[in-house]
Amino acid sequence: MPSRVVSGDFYQLLSSDNGCTALVADVSGKGIGAALLAASLEALFAGPLHLNLPPSEVCNRVSQLFYARTDASKFATAFLAQLDAASGVVTYCNAGHCPAVLVTAPGEVKALTSTGPPLGMFADQQYSQEQVALQPGDTLVLYSDGVTETTDAHGEEFGLERFSELLRSYRTLPLEDLWEQVEQELSTYSQSPTPGDDRTLVFIRRETKPA
Repeated sequence: MPSRVVSGDFYQLLSSDNGCTALVADVSGKGIGAALLAASLEALFAGPLHLNLPPSEVCNRVSQLFYARTDASKFATAFLAQLDAASGVVTYCNAGHCPAVLVTAPGEVKALTSTGPPLGMFADQQYSQEQVALQPGDTLVLYSDGVTETTDAHGEEFGLERFSELLRSYRTLPLEDLWEQVEQELSTYSQSPTPGDDRTLVFIRRETKPA
């Protein structure tokens, strides 16, 4: 959901023979300039993602290209995850992005924090990657800061803690219903149907049985 006509956020979901790849990215700025920068960043991701490289290597290559092709004041955050469907193992790289939220079926919550700085900040930045396993019924939520930085009438942010509790409370809902519940809560909190910042949500759940 863009805060203006166009958005500086973008996401991709790519299927493969053994699972899927999920990407959420957020470039600095808002409006048309941010949207153009997001389109450029999306193009830089296309090649490494097509080669099915590990998340850390994808971010290494994209960050170096982004640094070389943009103004020094421009940067982007991204969360890139590769899911192996058979094992449930998620390999991820978090380039200065919001912590993804893993909500387990029993109700435990884990934040998948940064494994490196935002993309395009340093010429030869090298990223690390981490792994986490999704058990049946677990849900992984990727999002942009327009979610947690939603503010109320007094300027207080919705925040990661409130967002995590919301996801935990409604974790048994079908994903479409969970998305609608989150959007409803954010709109009620901000008292506005229009987000103050670009807002992106991606939900991934390991099913308890074949879909």
